[in-house]
Amino acid sequence: MTHLNNEFPCIKRLFFLLDPEEEIAPTEMYKLKIIILLSGLSLESDETVKDTIHHKFEALFQIDRIALEEMYCLFEDEMTLYELGIYKVWDKEYITLRSGCQE
Repeated sequence: MTHLNNEFPCIKRLFFLLDPEEEIAPTEMYKLKIIILLSGLSLESDETVKDTIHHKFEALFQIDRIALEEMYCLFEDEMTLYELGIYKVWDKEYITLRSGCQE
C-alpha cells in the first residue's frame, strides 16, 4: 500500500462498507464496497487516473472470504452526502501495516 500512496498522492481517503459488520462463520463471505476518494474536482482532473487506481486496488483486495462487490474512484465533488453517511473511513496506514509493507 505504501507504494500506492507514493505513486498516487491524489488518493485522499478510503471509505468502505462491509456486510455484515460482525464476525461470521468461516464458511461465509463478507461483502465489501469501497470508495477511493481522490483530491481535486472532476472537471479539473484527469479521469484516466481513476481507471489506473481502480485496477491496482482491485488486485490488492483479492482476499479469501471477501467478495468485492463495488469499487469506485471519485473526486471530491463527486462523493455524495449519502455516501459519506453510510460508508466508514478506512485508515490507509492500517492496510500498510496489515500487509507487512515496510517500504
